[in-house]
Amino acid sequence: MSASQPFDGIRVVEFGQFVAVPFCGQVLAEGGAEVIKVESPAGDPNRRMGEIVPGESRIFISRNRGKHSLPLKLRDDGARAVVERLLAWADVVLMNFRPGHAGEIGLAPDRLLEAYPRLVIG
Repeated sequence: MSASQPFDGIRVVEFGQFVAVPFCGQVLAEGGAEVIKVESPAGDPNRRMGEIVPGESRIFISRNRGKHSLPLKLRDDGARAVVERLLAWADVVLMNFRPGHAGEIGLAPDRLLEAYPRLVIG
């Protein structure tokens, strides 16, 4: 029998790169949440910062352990259906886009809360 974790049963979609959002997702994953990290098909830039093997760096491995990774080009029309399914599945959305970018790709917090009122957005 395994011990329960504080975030068991919590489902998280992470749209983040570099440090802050991946760290938050890491803490949630370590606490038992199921975290899906959506990243560019080219990969999170942290993958290439001090690579120890091609496409993997210590900081990337550290901040993304325990997560599932989904490469997705968010501006593609075909990605919209995948994103909407993820949002319908999720309890929490984490994102750290540059100012205005979330709205440009249909992920503005006000739109998300209107469509998915139970979401916690960080």
